[in-house]
Amino acid sequence: MKKVLWFSRHELTNAQIEDLNKVLDDDINVNHVNRTINSAFELKDEVADCDVAAVVMPLNLQQQMLKLLDGKPMLIGRNHRVQQEDGSFQFSHAGWDQVEKIEIVKKTLSSLPPPENEFRKIKELT
Repeated sequence: MKKVLWFSRHELTNAQIEDLNKVLDDDINVNHVNRTINSAFELKDEVADCDVAAVVMPLNLQQQMLKLLDGKPMLIGRNHRVQQEDGSFQFSHAGWDQVEKIEIVKKTLSSLPPPENEFRKIKELT
């Protein structure tokens, strides 16, 4: 049996659970954590007690979570958005991805001078 840390505001759907069983080739025991965090390191105890983490969190927290997991798998779910007749959307599970690395590579294309009252501008000491 695999211990899965599920970090999300939402419960896992039956489709997600069935697919996790297939992906992990085992039955799962889910520890659902639904709380606001400022850092993935707040989940240190939960991570220590899991075999795999499945998360819904911003990219910066995913990056921290990868470090915290220290080689344990981190999964993120994919979904299909299906528009209903009333205009709302229904989400249906589309599979799991394992995040192995998060890297942002950027190139500055332009640079404009800051305005006089810029908040981050360092004031000269007089």
